[in-house]
Amino acid sequence: MDRKLVEMQAVISRREAEFRKQNIDLFTELLGEMRTEDGLCEKNSKELQYKQKELAKQRAEIEKAEKDVKAKLDKVKLTRSRLAEQMSEIKEKLETLRKWGPADHASPLGLLPAGATAAAPENGSNGPAQTS
Repeated sequence: MDRKLVEMQAVISRREAEFRKQNIDLFTELLGEMRTEDGLCEKNSKELQYKQKELAKQRAEIEKAEKDVKAKLDKVKLTRSRLAEQMSEIKEKLETLRKWGPADHASPLGLLPAGATAAAPENGSNGPAQTS
């Protein structure tokens, strides 16, 4: 009986040793996988940080471009309104010229209509009247 007990204890001890070795091997493998995962996480984290920096740069460039476009658009609007004012003034002048018929004197715009002649000034000189 003692012999069977010793054999059973030997089998148990051997199985315990195998179990410990398997546990150590599994634990070592798990640590290796964890290190690999940590390395991948760190690499991914660095890549994400780099991409975030790049996106921040692109965003700043886009915002700057938007500001530039807005400034140019404002400038175009201002130019457009100035041109509209000038066109309105020109239309008014043309309308005045159309209403104003041929005459012997200068038009309100300082122009003579086609075929009109300038009248000589009353003081006999060729320039504006001078007072002394």
